Formats: sequence, structure tokens, C-alpha cells
Amino acid sequence: MRKYLPEQLRGIQRRLQRRFTRGLISQRRRAGLKDFLSSPVSSYEYPKYMLRFSPAAALAYIRPQAEERLPRRWTPAAKRKLCELLKYNEHDVRGMRHLTLEMMQVGPVSEEQLN
Repeated sequence: MRKYLPEQLRGIQRRLQRRFTRGLISQRRRAGLKDFLSSPVSSYEYPKYMLRFSPAAALAYIRPQAEERLPRRWTPAAKRKLCELLKYNEHDVRGMRHLTLEMMQVGPVSEEQLN
């Protein structure tokens, strides 16, 4: 996407820089798929509650329990984070497919058409 949408990438990077400067995010970061999907570049409806989700933080929470116990012995919080991680990955796959079809000039594609 960086290669094919350079103008949109610059806009997303400016938005991320402003958010960092205002203290809305704690670290500078590169634009990722989530940023493209939640921007006006794509017609994909990215869930707002997933915008703040960090897969790295979820994995860091889950990993110690996964190494020590069977899943049925995990804490409810670890199970919830695993479900959120799976939902996040689902949106990555669906969103990448959606954005790829849009970039191929197929145009905006509804979720019903994809299934």
C-alpha cells in the first residue's frame, strides 16, 4: 500500500504525527493496515473499538499463561484477549482483501458481495 498509495500514506503519517504531538498516542509509529482501513482511503468499515487494540500487548499477556497452563485454566482476561486477537486478525484479512479489490479498480465492495 505504501507503494501504491503514496499521497494517502503521507496524510496518514501526518495524522499519526499530530496524534503523537498532542499526546493521544504515546509512541511514534509507522502507518499500518489498520490506519489505511480506518481512513477515507478505503470504504472498509473498521470497528472503532479495534483502533486502540494492540496485538503485541495481547500476546505478551497471553504468552506466560499459554506456556504454563492448559487453555481451560487461563484467566478470563487472557481468554478475552485471545478472542480480541482473533477478531483483530479477522479484520486484517478481510480488510486486506477489501483494500486489494478497491486498488484493483473493482471499486468499493460490500461485505455481502465478498461472502
